[in-house]
Formats: sequence, structure tokens, C-alpha cells
Amino acid sequence: MYPDAAWISVYDGKELEVPSESPLILIFEGIDEWVRQVVDPNLPADHLFQQIDGKIKRLLEWEKEREGRQLILIGTDISKGIVPIEKRDRLTRDVTGWIEKQSR
Repeated sequence: MYPDAAWISVYDGKELEVPSESPLILIFEGIDEWVRQVVDPNLPADHLFQQIDGKIKRLLEWEKEREGRQLILIGTDISKGIVPIEKRDRLTRDVTGWIEKQSR
């Protein structure tokens, strides 16, 4: 592991936030699980996308604030295969794909 890196895993119950001791490399594991946790199929889609977009933009801004910073998002590829039947699962899949496109 890199000496100035922080590994934050949603699978360990961690939040998708920048730690107080801000490292140069920030690795978030479980972005797909984070989306699954915050997706609420009862909310209007535009509200949901604004909420998630705000979080992702803050992380990308953190990366640009200082030379040498790097944000790494790790998730399971859920974009292939059969479209899920459940609304929450479809929305999770859509939002996760949208995040991938936004973070490029």
C-alpha cells in the first residue's frame, strides 16, 4: 500500500467521505454498494441524481484541489447481463453506470 493513501470500503460500513487527514490517494471500494444503499425508488429520479451528483462532484473537486491527488473508485461491473426486474435494482444499475461516465 502507498504511504499517503487511504482505503475506504463501503463493505466495512465506511461512509463515502474524504477523511480528516486528507491523503494524496483516496481509494473508495464498493461504489456500487454505496449506490444501492442510497437509491430510493420512491424519490423522483432527478432528485436522486442531484443528490448523488453532488457527492461525486465534491469528491472530484477534492481531487483537483491539490497537485498529485488521485481519487480511485472501485465497484463491481453491473452493466452487463439481464436488466433487473426490481425497480431499485434497475435504478442502482443506471446510477452506477452514470457515475462511471461522470468520473472519467
